[in-house]
This record gives sequence, structure tokens and C-alpha cells, in this order.
Amino acid sequence: MAEREPLECSRLTKMELVELNKREYAKAKDDNTKIQYEEDPPELKSYGYYLISVEWMGNWRGFVHGKAEVPGEIDNSYLVSKIKKARKVYNYPKTDDDLGLRDRHDFYILSVRFFKFFYDLYGCSHPI
Repeated sequence: MAEREPLECSRLTKMELVELNKREYAKAKDDNTKIQYEEDPPELKSYGYYLISVEWMGNWRGFVHGKAEVPGEIDNSYLVSKIKKARKVYNYPKTDDDLGLRDRHDFYILSVRFFKFFYDLYGCSHPI
């Protein structure tokens, strides 16, 4: 994914930004669109989701609930290091299907629309 600048949110108050997050979250939370590329065979199109680190998502939730500051760019670097470490532990398996990492414990799986909401608003320094 090409790097993009996040939306300019400095003109919004913190409360307006929180409300924007809540509105966009409500629109995106039940979406199930997948990443699709024309050159992919049909069987791969069912795997097209984004991952986001549980750490960043926790920061975002804290912000939306008034317990933390704006989370800043999506940073999956900690998740990337977990994946690399698990690959080494499991002797570099052919797929990452069973590295011992778990949804909602190490990462969240997001649809295209859900990730795009975060990406458009905050930007991303380490996409997965």
C-alpha cells in the first residue's frame, strides 16, 4: 500500500474528532469487503483482509473513550516483530496460518472499509 498523508484533522476539536471516529466506526464495523486484485485467482480473494496491532487499536479505543490522546499513525511495527519472531520459532513455515498469533489478542482483522477509515484518518507507518 502506498504511503498517504492522513486527513488534516487539526481544524477539528478533540470532541469533533472523537465524534467523527464514532460515526465512521459505526459505518465500517459490520463491513466485510475484502482486498481484491485483478491478477489474484478467485481462491485468494477470500483472504483479503488487513491486520492492525492490538496495541494501536487499544490506543485508539482509549482516545475514543476519552482516556487517551489521539493515537497517531497506525503503527504495526510491534506486530511485525511478533510475526518475524514466530516465523523463526516455527522454523519459517510455508504459510503464516499457524504462528501462534491470535485475532483480538495480537491483532485485529479488518475489512477494507474498516482499515480505510483508520488509514484515511491517521495514516500508517507499518501496514500489514
